[in-house]
Amino acid sequence: MAHFRNARTLFRLAVVLLFFGGCSASGPRFAETHFATEPVPHDKARIVFYRDSDINFRAATVAIDGTIVGAVAQNGFVVAEVPAGEHKISAWVRGFFQEFVTHMTLEAGNTYYMRVSQRIERSFYPMIPIVGTVGLLADTKGEFQIELMPESTALQQLRDLQLSE
Repeated sequence: MAHFRNARTLFRLAVVLLFFGGCSASGPRFAETHFATEPVPHDKARIVFYRDSDINFRAATVAIDGTIVGAVAQNGFVVAEVPAGEHKISAWVRGFFQEFVTHMTLEAGNTYYMRVSQRIERSFYPMIPIVGTVGLLADTKGEFQIELMPESTALQQLRDLQLSE
């Protein structure tokens, strides 16, 4: 009987590892992509959305002006090149109605590094019975936040991240 219990435990662990293992970025590292070495086109702005590891295993879908750029997996990044000007930038979990929205004015020829991370308050809602459920339902800002990062900080954080495919 103990043999079957151990086999079931091992099977469950394997399923969990496969599930969570598939939630990380698997493409080339940032330094291995042309985004790290080639200049930004003179008439465009480049945005590098990146995400390190956090407790939320779901990918963050990011969009510019309502057009999906990609889904940023844990330890991953996606890149977009857009015309200069004012842009609406958003992030959300697919299948959920809440999204984090920010607006930015982008200048041609520049690269902007946007860190996508879980909003920490979202992880506390499930810990508070009833009030937490109400907070979760009333919260319209979504699971993720987007913040502009200094280039030096971003490049250090991007060093080990892989392209989200």
